[in-house]
Amino acid sequence: MHDPDSGVSKCIEFVLTVLLGSDWLENEDLRKLIHYGDAETCPIGARIIIRRVDTLWQYEGGPVPFELPLEKLEGVPVLFGEATLENKAGKLLVGADIIASSYFLLTRFEEITPRELRDPHGRFPGDESLPYRAGFLDRPIVDEYGNLLRSWLKRIGVALEDRPKEARKVYLTHDVDIPYRWHKFTPARRESVWRFKHPGNGPFMDPMLNFLGWKQNDPEDCFDWMIEQDAKLQQAWGRDRVEVIYFILTGGTVLPDGNYSIKSRLIKRLIKKLIRSGAAIGLHTSYEAGQRPEIIENEANRLREVCEEEITLNRHHYLSCREPEDFEYLLKAGIAHDFTMGYPDVAGFRLGTSRAFSWFDPVQKRQTELTVHPMTVMEVSLNLKTYMGFNYEEAYAHTMHLIDQTRRCNGDLNLLWHNSNLTPDLAEAGGYHRNLYERILNALANKEPGMERAEGGR
Repeated sequence: MHDPDSGVSKCIEFVLTVLLGSDWLENEDLRKLIHYGDAETCPIGARIIIRRVDTLWQYEGGPVPFELPLEKLEGVPVLFGEATLENKAGKLLVGADIIASSYFLLTRFEEITPRELRDPHGRFPGDESLPYRAGFLDRPIVDEYGNLLRSWLKRIGVALEDRPKEARKVYLTHDVDIPYRWHKFTPARRESVWRFKHPGNGPFMDPMLNFLGWKQNDPEDCFDWMIEQDAKLQQAWGRDRVEVIYFILTGGTVLPDGNYSIKSRLIKRLIKKLIRSGAAIGLHTSYEAGQRPEIIENEANRLREVCEEEITLNRHHYLSCREPEDFEYLLKAGIAHDFTMGYPDVAGFRLGTSRAFSWFDPVQKRQTELTVHPMTVMEVSLNLKTYMGFNYEEAYAHTMHLIDQTRRCNGDLNLLWHNSNLTPDLAEAGGYHRNLYERILNALANKEPGMERAEGGR
């Protein structure tokens, strides 16, 4: 493939690498079969001509216009172009510009057009996104474009292996926002006083004894239970397919931050326990760093100092990676993998894909070495009334639907449950996340959605 505009050529190369993976990178003959442009200018050997629509490539500012509902090609929504596929003289003429459509989603393009569309935390709101408004947020349509392109290549006689309809990998991730409820004097004293005045709510001295380190039954400390639950899925699928990650806060001076000190004895002890369990430790970039990304490097170095090991994983607190180019600060801080990319308010495929890929900077139009791991679901998106407001069964059904969509596209599951939402006392008070998390892991361990377990004889 060739394009006279080198900037756009880099964008096209990036998209086709995401859509076809190693087949595109390594198969020179296959590369000659696909032309992105029009039939009149395509090379003689091209067999698949994807019509190029210049709406995105010649963008001059303002919101990108879309007319809803979107047309569909073979059941998949089309953002740019027409939902047509024609076989003409041995060539497939594709009217849907799946290249521009994929680029729009993968690069968070709509988040820079316009910049002022943000929620109170400075984040692009999921319910304002095109995937949500057009009704395909629950589908990884970039992955589906890739499957369409592979099916078209097979139609013209190219031998490609089918991708297995199973999840490639599972990331069980936990953001440690509030590791302990009583590790500070004021909340411990307040709870002890309240219990003294209201007998029957537990030993009144327990909070103060936890603060002093003489007792270890803090309600937020459910890490042993989490380790046990996650280990069950690792045993069922293998540690090579299931990775557990805990993201630890190290800084921040604004209100959503500052719940604990990375250098405290309790936190150091917790980190050692998590590492011993086989979990990876990642940076939970602070809320303040979301506002001031230049401080990310200092936060990463503080975590490295405490862990005494390299830190290359990240997720932003409050999912507050505010602007696409803020990823550059992660690279400067030595971060190689980011797990932030999900909307806080609606669970689904924010980037249109369930598969990890190398981030492409839409401002500088360059490929980077940062691997982005799209989020599948964050638990609070499901239950909060200001977000999706699901009850237990609705939350389970929606999560399993997203898991099944991921499996069908041979994607990666990236699940986020906070320890502070998995406590026994919340479960006793009617919160459903402890039971929901256990049920989801059991479902995965015993039977992947839509398919039998390997030992059952696929």
